[in-house]
Amino acid sequence: YILCVFLIFPALCVYDMNQAKSNCCMVLRCCEKKTSAKGDEEEEDNDEEENVNDTEESPKPESLIRRILTRTYNGLHYVRWPMFAVCFAALILSTVFAAQLELPTTSDVRLLNPSKFQQEKNYEWRANLLYDTLNRASGSRAFVTFGLTPADTGDHNNPEKFTQLVLDESFDPSSQETQSFLLEFCPKLLEQDFANIFDEDYVCSMTQFDSWLQGQYNNSLSLEDDTFVEKCGEATGVPVAQEKFHSCMIYWNGEEGDTSISQRNGKVQIMSIPFQSRITFNSPFQDLDDEWHMTEAWMKSEMKNAPQGSNKAFFTSEDYWWYDTNNQMLNTAYSAAAIAIATAGIVILVSSRSF
Repeated sequence: YILCVFLIFPALCVYDMNQAKSNCCMVLRCCEKKTSAKGDEEEEDNDEEENVNDTEESPKPESLIRRILTRTYNGLHYVRWPMFAVCFAALILSTVFAAQLELPTTSDVRLLNPSKFQQEKNYEWRANLLYDTLNRASGSRAFVTFGLTPADTGDHNNPEKFTQLVLDESFDPSSQETQSFLLEFCPKLLEQDFANIFDEDYVCSMTQFDSWLQGQYNNSLSLEDDTFVEKCGEATGVPVAQEKFHSCMIYWNGEEGDTSISQRNGKVQIMSIPFQSRITFNSPFQDLDDEWHMTEAWMKSEMKNAPQGSNKAFFTSEDYWWYDTNNQMLNTAYSAAAIAIATAGIVILVSSRSF
């Protein structure tokens, strides 16, 4: 309601300026230079006739809207400085209290009142079951990916058109330095607080590949296998000779069927490491934010020490889509509020000529 009152203020200022212009014209006419005594006498006679006519005419009553606007303007003009102080103090207090508002404890949106709808009562009852509690506490699946570029090639205005994979052309796991880095990276990742093994039987791909090579070397029959020698040479473990890495890993992957390794045109193009994160889709926003920043900080630290060609890895999870959506809505709300206040302030400042 206060904003509605202030919206009338520019119109009142225009109305007041029009009145001032009319008064100014009258003053200018009264200030005209007298040219002769005869002209003075004629002007005095005209003034007397106008005064007689004015007294004979009855005064016109002011309209209701004019009386309302005039009194509103007079009142606002009289208390303009106290009102400015009150509004400025209200803005400061509102900003302070708005910054202290707590975010929702869950991202799960429920629109109905549990006290009135049986469906919502059932939902709350199921949420307290041990199965659902353990399921939420178990976290969700996340991935660290090598060989891809984080990009969105889909139609941003059409959610049905999904993005396509964009390869990182600089990724080359064949160098011996990169092989050693990848062999150590996976166990180090799973030692972090934010990453857990999602399956007790899971073994990192590079670790499994290294064990397979050692097993083949210990098996004397493998050295007589022409296919193994052709693909892997005389490799006894990781690192493999650079010129044999792609063919050897693709050969191993064909036997083991590891879905975290993808090859194209005879070269290993994508390598991913799955892990179990501590957050879920409907975790509180602050928990999602803390977990994302913790993981992102560790990834940046590791990528600084990674060899060239393997230093563009990133982590991702479907649960962070909802986190990113909430974050964008929060930033948009702040931006919209700032733009609205700034625009309103400029319009009122210019229209009222308060400068």
